[in-house]
Amino acid sequence: MDHKLLLTKALTLLYRESLVQDKQENSADLVRTALEGVKVPDVVIGLNTEREIINALKKTVAEMCTNPADYEYVKEDLLQVVKSNCDGDEALYENIAQGINTEMSDGAIKRSIINLQRNFINHFKEESAQKIINKAAWEFRHQRDKIKSVTTWISELMTQLEPLSVSSNKKDPAIVESVSMEDVEGVRNIYSTIQNENTGKGVIRFGWQGFNDMLDGAVRPGEYMFVVALQHSWKSGLSLSMFKQIPIYNKPYLKDKTKKPLLIRISFEDPLKQNFQFLYKSFKENETGEVYKDTFKPGPPDEEGNPTQIAVIGPDEKAAYVQKSMQVNGWHVEMLYVNPTLWTYKDICNLVVEREAMGYEVKVCMCDYLQKIPTTGCEQGPMGHDIRNMNERVKAFFASRGIIFITPWQMAPDAKLLRRDGQQDFVTKLVGGGYTSGSKQLDQIYDIGVLISLESVNREWYLDIALDKLRRVDQPEDKYRRFALKFNNSGGKGVILEDVGKENSAYKKPGGVRFASTEESETYYDF
Repeated sequence: MDHKLLLTKALTLLYRESLVQDKQENSADLVRTALEGVKVPDVVIGLNTEREIINALKKTVAEMCTNPADYEYVKEDLLQVVKSNCDGDEALYENIAQGINTEMSDGAIKRSIINLQRNFINHFKEESAQKIINKAAWEFRHQRDKIKSVTTWISELMTQLEPLSVSSNKKDPAIVESVSMEDVEGVRNIYSTIQNENTGKGVIRFGWQGFNDMLDGAVRPGEYMFVVALQHSWKSGLSLSMFKQIPIYNKPYLKDKTKKPLLIRISFEDPLKQNFQFLYKSFKENETGEVYKDTFKPGPPDEEGNPTQIAVIGPDEKAAYVQKSMQVNGWHVEMLYVNPTLWTYKDICNLVVEREAMGYEVKVCMCDYLQKIPTTGCEQGPMGHDIRNMNERVKAFFASRGIIFITPWQMAPDAKLLRRDGQQDFVTKLVGGGYTSGSKQLDQIYDIGVLISLESVNREWYLDIALDKLRRVDQPEDKYRRFALKFNNSGGKGVILEDVGKENSAYKKPGGVRFASTEESETYYDF
């Protein structure tokens, strides 16, 4: 980035940040660092206009860096100073003036700020990378005899370059939360958060009483949740059902009342058409109690005169029905299908940041499933270390924002062997065993771990569910840590009817006694 362009972006960034309401900080430190690299010789051959323009703009930007975060610029005064700095360079002045004069919405301003900050961060990365690579190239050409091991030398070079591939943060990314005991308000806010969660503010419950009982009522803001199962065991079905239930059984609670509440589901496995087929089927079966299957009627003949069929319920009716159902409580819902080979955890985080800049407050992010994406940019080491590190990074990002993160995960091959051996009460035998594929230490990271398995009893299909872990002071009673839900059809992998507000439909185990038929039943969380 040349000096004029860098100074233009710096001035634009600081001005646009001044337009944001209730800001706590600005990019002054970032810009100061950039200014350190703007060095012009004191004496140049020929006209000194270029040097004088750069020095004048640099001085103006440096002065802007000294202003507090809540400083309000008078546009006309600032443009007058810039006009003087440009000293007849009309093209440069017009470029800067455009960045100041352009009318933008609040969301557009925030997105612009994020992009400008990224420009500077990338500028620093490029400069650092160039220095590292140039130095390495010189060493390899001129000091080859001093390199004892090329493998070691390459490894050291990669270690130097690795931090440049990770998104920068002005704060220590390892610190998710902090408070000093001298900070009375900070400590009070923590207890206020606890009280809000205990009274149901910001928590998320689901459409099955058994599930809510197992979670001691609900999932809390910022919790990191795994749904662990073998292949083809309804992981996607359960996660999509949970996602569908969130906007129905919960009303949005916003920390910032000016924002819009957003739920995000990212599928790395199933295309959206498959997801939406399931959503309509689930809504219909929960409405009627009957197994839903598309029906068809004769349609107009095709161009060759052959008979055709059309669905009795067409796309318009289905679309309106699902949209109305998902938005009944005022939620905004976004669903994406993403090629996992082209994304990393950084792209998930960037998506959230971008939505925040657009005026949304993200409450839940669900990824089906995180295990599908590569661990690019994560720490390498012994087998499974990169997977653990990816989850640590994702958890830290979402926890710092108070966003619930939910993802299915594959069970390790050891669990499959237990299954083949005909292990009775399969899910309960796995509790606490670290049966997560890729790394056995992931149970140390997630806050909530749920184990599921498909079971058939007397030709009826059930989803057997056990709580592996709940990282909280208060724990559910033992009797709620394992239960089963029955599918609405006899073939399995269909729809499980919801029961909130109805009789508890949870079974103590597949084919066993229902909670509602015992004295153990009557826990219902009416947040």
